[in-house]
Amino acid sequence: MLSMKADKKLIQQHVRKEYEKRVTLKDLHNLDGSRKSSNFNVETVVEELRTSPGAVVEVVEREGVLDGIFFQKQEWQDMYKKYPEILLIDATYKVNDLKMPLYLMMCIDGNGQSQIIALWTMRTEDRPSMQKMVQLFKKHNDVAHTRCVMADKDWVERDVVKEEMPNAYLLVCLFHTLRTFGREVTEKKMNITSGERQQCLRLLQEMAYADGEEAYQRLFEELQGKNLRVHQYVTANWHPIRHQWVQGLMVNAGHLLTRTNNRLEAINHAIKSVIGRNSNLLIFFRELMQCLSSMEQEREHRSILVFQKEPTSKATGDLGEFQQFLTPFAYAYLKQQYEAALLIQIPPPPPHTRDSATEK
Repeated sequence: MLSMKADKKLIQQHVRKEYEKRVTLKDLHNLDGSRKSSNFNVETVVEELRTSPGAVVEVVEREGVLDGIFFQKQEWQDMYKKYPEILLIDATYKVNDLKMPLYLMMCIDGNGQSQIIALWTMRTEDRPSMQKMVQLFKKHNDVAHTRCVMADKDWVERDVVKEEMPNAYLLVCLFHTLRTFGREVTEKKMNITSGERQQCLRLLQEMAYADGEEAYQRLFEELQGKNLRVHQYVTANWHPIRHQWVQGLMVNAGHLLTRTNNRLEAINHAIKSVIGRNSNLLIFFRELMQCLSSMEQEREHRSILVFQKEPTSKATGDLGEFQQFLTPFAYAYLKQQYEAALLIQIPPPPPHTRDSATEK
């Protein structure tokens, strides 16, 4: 019952009622702690991960000490082969007693659902460790068809991805961009008033949503007139990489209308609701696999519903043919663009004027 995360107060009363035993909450807490911190070795973790048919398990060591574990199921490899266009990468922390962060890689399938395609844990987030993990992903997957990679700007060694996947655009999550602006542009850090801060944040948000270079440059110059210190911060940290976070400058990245890492944030939140902070690495991976398996089951159920449900309103004409072959997710975007195209009015060409001297 402790392994199922049941409430300790309810367990206490259940034991008292069913077995006529009196246990304290401290007893249950200690029992749970001993379960999470029981002795294990890396070989046991690797053996358990390899029970998944066709799974890739790579252990990275540095000077004889565990530095990281890379894991990818066979189904995840197959999914990446089908939908390699965009990769989302994010990390979550405080998920095991070794303080090793969990990195997830995700793609988006044709039904608009989030699909985990690889994961790793690592002891140190320095460049050599990060590069090794990305190289392991390249070793077992063809990354030639990945058009863009989206991650947090604060992600350690972002340039590793650019170096290992030179054909892919590197993008910054829009949500993290705006959140970082809010954290860095403060009255204390920038020595500005509350009113000046609000004006600068408004301009920064408009810059993030600018529809092109001209609009961005106009707002960038306006920011300089508002506050020089904020302008210097943007110039040093954001202006050189504006093609990674300004929406209108990302049109060639092929990001499939994905502007944030919120999909991964939601998965990280679900994982943390299942995994305890102080679990050893073996318990951590067991609970992680259970959590991910539950998510996969729910995604499979939603995919089945696509075939079982008939659309309430069937389109006719050209749209009807598309509706028949596309998933509801893809069809919704196509319909939006199709209806927008119908509103475009192309003016007629000017009347032909002939030279009177050559007119018969």
